[in-house]
Amino acid sequence: MVYAGHNRFLINQTLNITMEQHRACSCRDCTLEEQPECMPGQVIGASCTCECGNQLDKNNCKGGSKRWNEDTCTCECPIRYCPGGGVLNEIHCMCEQHLAEFNEPDEAGNFRSDLSKIPRLKSRIRP
Repeated sequence: MVYAGHNRFLINQTLNITMEQHRACSCRDCTLEEQPECMPGQVIGASCTCECGNQLDKNNCKGGSKRWNEDTCTCECPIRYCPGGGVLNEIHCMCEQHLAEFNEPDEAGNFRSDLSKIPRLKSRIRP
């Protein structure tokens, strides 16, 4: 805000803010004597129990390979660990091998792939 004189101010910039909107009942509407204590990210729902407050995130989590976790109110991959030094891609919920470690420069700065470090595929040969 900039002072323009004569008791007037000019707004020279805008700022977007995110506001939380509660659509469920409050504790005052519940008939429970003791208010439930909800975890961070949870609100008291219409059934007077703790529910995830970010319902839009929950709706966006449907489909694909991710699953909604009601305990943490987050959209998570069912895979938590990748074997063989793989790294979990949390966008696609898939384990990935980083090929950079298999292709490092030699003393002269040339890239020569050491194929012995690449994991081998296992398959069955049928007679």
